[in-house]
Amino acid sequence: MNYTHLKVLLVALLIVSCGVESVAPSENKAFSYIKSSDLGSLKKYVLDGGNPNLVDENGNSLLLLAIMNNDLRIFKFLLENGATFNFRNEQGNPRERLVVMEQAAISENEGFLQILLEIGADPNTLDSYLKYGVLFQAVVATKPSNVKLLVSYGADINAVGPNGKTPIHSAIAIKNFEIANYLLDNGADLTIKDKWGNSPVDTLKMFGDAGIKLNSDHYEWYLKFLHKLDIDPQTIAKTRHN
Repeated sequence: MNYTHLKVLLVALLIVSCGVESVAPSENKAFSYIKSSDLGSLKKYVLDGGNPNLVDENGNSLLLLAIMNNDLRIFKFLLENGATFNFRNEQGNPRERLVVMEQAAISENEGFLQILLEIGADPNTLDSYLKYGVLFQAVVATKPSNVKLLVSYGADINAVGPNGKTPIHSAIAIKNFEIANYLLDNGADLTIKDKWGNSPVDTLKMFGDAGIKLNSDHYEWYLKFLHKLDIDPQTIAKTRHN
């Protein structure tokens, strides 16, 4: 048996051990039902004995695809009928592997995340590729509502990622000071340093107000953040405002 055959066999065994059946979209209409938001046909399929934990050729489960399609009705139905929310995609490009909680954390619709947290999903779930907590994903995706939901359900606000950064490091780096203010107000530790020796305040001083439009909501959040830290905006300004 060559390496390729062995790899395929191991993936197949892993999927079976998770209780998830791998079926290509062309072999089952359940995937097309989700794509077309056809809840009626999907209900008939599942209630007639169809597997609610099918995955497509990319390793995406029906539940994950429901979030991608922004279909909360189908998402709820699948969860109520045996879909596994802690399924991990182990197929395809590692950079494209998503867990259900990760996709929910970056969704525009906070309803997916709310439901998962209510039924016991771990707010500190790690993503499938870089192994950051999903709170990082919500921060980087600039989803304040999802950030607040995760924190309210116990997400570690000072979780340290593989490069030593915390969620507030990330919020400052992407210049989302609405989220940075929220994290600071809820216990973010400004003394934690990343692997390059930079604290969140060091990161703030490096970037300053670069890229933040004057008189915008973003700029107001930026000024509020500096005020809380007793930092004069002029001392770290990177942009000349005329």
